[in-house]
Order: sequence, then C-alpha cells, then structure tokens
Amino acid sequence: MLTERLLNIESAGISNGADLILDNVDLHLHEAEFCYLVGKTGSGKTSFIRTLYAENKLHSGTANILGYDLSSISRKEIPQLRRKLGMIFQSFQLFPEWTVARNLAYVLSVTGWKDKEEIRARIEELLMMVGLTSKINEKVFLLSGGEKQRVAIARALLNEPKIILADEPTGNLDAETSDDILLLLRDVAINNGTSIILATHDQRVIEKFPARTLKFIDGSVVEA
Repeated sequence: MLTERLLNIESAGISNGADLILDNVDLHLHEAEFCYLVGKTGSGKTSFIRTLYAENKLHSGTANILGYDLSSISRKEIPQLRRKLGMIFQSFQLFPEWTVARNLAYVLSVTGWKDKEEIRARIEELLMMVGLTSKINEKVFLLSGGEKQRVAIARALLNEPKIILADEPTGNLDAETSDDILLLLRDVAINNGTSIILATHDQRVIEKFPARTLKFIDGSVVEA
C-alpha cells in the first residue's frame, strides 16, 4: 500500500552559510517512515535538518516538504511550515525555570490555541503518552535528562506534526535512557503515522533499532 510522500528532494545542494556541504542530494520520505541520518561530526547532518525547517536556505536543486517549496519559501510561510513539523534537539531547548505544563502550554498558545481547557487536556494527553503525567507541575530543571527529552518529544507532538526532525536526541543520555527514547519515537511513528528523521552518531542505537539509514560522507548522502 502506497503512503503519502511528505518530503521530496532532488539534486539538492545543502550549505551552511556560504559553504556548500552536501551536493546532489536525492531523498524521498513517506508517511510513517523512520529514517536515520549518520555521519561524522561536520558531515552535514545538522545543516541538512536546518534546511528542512528553513533555518538554512536551500543552496540549489529542489526540495518540497509538506507542500512547501524550500527553494522559494517566503518569510511568511516559514512559521506555517514549522507549525507542521516537530523538532527535537540534543540540548532539549526547554525553559528550565518553567513547569512542564507551562513549557507545553506556551507552544500551544503561540500556535493558535485559545481555550484553556483544551490546552490542559492536550497537555495531559501528551504527557500520558510519554509517561510523565506525574511531572506535569514539576519545574524542568528538576527533571532528569531522559525526562527532559520526553517533555521535548511531547512538545514536538503537540500540533500533530506529519514529520519530526530529531537532531542527536539521545546524544546526552545514557544507553538505557536512549533505548527508552528510541522506543517511544518508534511507537510515535507506528501509532501516529508520523515520519521521523533522526540524526545520530550512536551506532549502538542503529543496530538495536534498525531502520532506513542515510550515510553522510564526502559531501554526499547515500543509502547505507
């Protein structure tokens, strides 16, 4: 059964500022697909992800993500695209002095949610999914690294994105916690039909949870 194609990249050049890092990139991603990005530090994984959420400008070629043409996307369209994406980072990027609930409510409020009861219900739903119901009123700085990353995953899922972009989400976590995070993300892909692009340097994770893998090497992206 064919699923919807969410990402279509052809003959693309990926840059970081003025420097061309990747050339002639071709990639197609379908609904509910899990895909690893692997390669040495500096191989272009982060620049590639930043290009997908329009932080970096597409250097050349064509790239269409969720109906947005990255070669011609306007400033006005960038926030619209990002509302359709979930983003997870190694450094969590949470407000540490805020509670878990406030961190999540903030994202909902800036993406158009108004009803306080609906906001609370959505937060409770996502925290149940990631196993953090008891931490809803806990300040983020009191959480463990794994708990912070679960909050980050809940945040990424708030607006039911079609694609989640995860840049080294287990990079600061121990092996057992990394496994828990990968299991959670795989469940998200299966149960929500969400596609996940996950950059990692952790070969152990890839071997334990095999999925489609793209290798970034010598300025190119190849199927591993």
